[in-house]
Amino acid sequence: MTLCLVAARHASVPISVHLDHSRSKAEIQEALRTGITSIMADGSHLPYGENVAFTREMVTLAHKCSGMVEA
Repeated sequence: MTLCLVAARHASVPISVHLDHSRSKAEIQEALRTGITSIMADGSHLPYGENVAFTREMVTLAHKCSGMVEA
């Protein structure tokens, strides 16, 4: 993730780094901590109610870091 962020910061055009299809709260937290502000929280492996709860929690985490979420 860090190498992607370094490359993005040195790009000559606007660029975003996105964490795609993560099922892991820890991985999403790490991505947000390192400066990635776009994540895809993938709760598709969970039953519907747990998926909604996971997504809600990841949205809350992302918004605290001014991030956005695809789910």
